[in-house]
Amino acid sequence: MIIFVLIVTFAALFYIGVRLYQYDNSPFAKEHSYTFFQTLSNSKIHAYKTLYDQLARTNSDAKVLFNVQIDEAINQNFADAVVVHPAGIFVVLMQQKKGWISGTEKSYEWMEQLHGDKVNAFPNPIHITERMAFTISDLLPTIERKQIESVIFFSNDCSFQRIELSSDTVEVLKYNEINRWVNSLAGQVIPNDQISSIYISLKKYSQK
Repeated sequence: MIIFVLIVTFAALFYIGVRLYQYDNSPFAKEHSYTFFQTLSNSKIHAYKTLYDQLARTNSDAKVLFNVQIDEAINQNFADAVVVHPAGIFVVLMQQKKGWISGTEKSYEWMEQLHGDKVNAFPNPIHITERMAFTISDLLPTIERKQIESVIFFSNDCSFQRIELSSDTVEVLKYNEINRWVNSLAGQVIPNDQISSIYISLKKYSQK
C-alpha cells in the first residue's frame, strides 16, 4: 500500500513538474508576470491566458495587452485587456460574478441577484469599456471611434437573466465563449503594418 501511495505521489509530482515547466516556457508566462498556480486558481487570469493563447493560434498579427489603465486618476478608465486585431481594436472587461445578471446598455448600474434575494449593484461594464474606447481613440488619431468595440466576458459561474444591447459594437459573453469569439473575428479595418505601432503606443499603459 505504501509503495502504491508513493508511486501515485511521484506520478502526480512529475505531472505537475511537467506542466509547470511547460507553463514557465510558454509565451504567455514569458510576457506576463502571472504564475502557473495563479492561472489554475484564478478564473480571470485563466481567462487571460485563454484569450492570449487563442489569439496566438489564429493566422493573424493580433496582439493583446492586459490590465490597461490609461488615466490612473480615473479608476474606471480601465480594461482587463485591449486586443489589437486586423478586425479592429477590442476593449475587453472581465467580470467575476456568481448570480443572475441583468442590465441594459444604457442603464447606470447592472444587477447581480444572489440566493436569498440578495442583490448587488455594480457599474455598467459597457460604460467602462466605452470610456476606455474614447480614450484610446483620442490617443490614436489614425483610428476612428467606430473601429473600437467593447467586449464584456462574465465568469461561467453566473447566468444572464436579462441583458439588453442596442449597439453592434458591444458583446456580452461568458469566459467559455472566448475561443469562439476569437475565431469569429473577421475582416480587416486596421492594416497589418499599423497593428505593431498601435500595440507599442498602448503598451506603456499595460500593468501586465
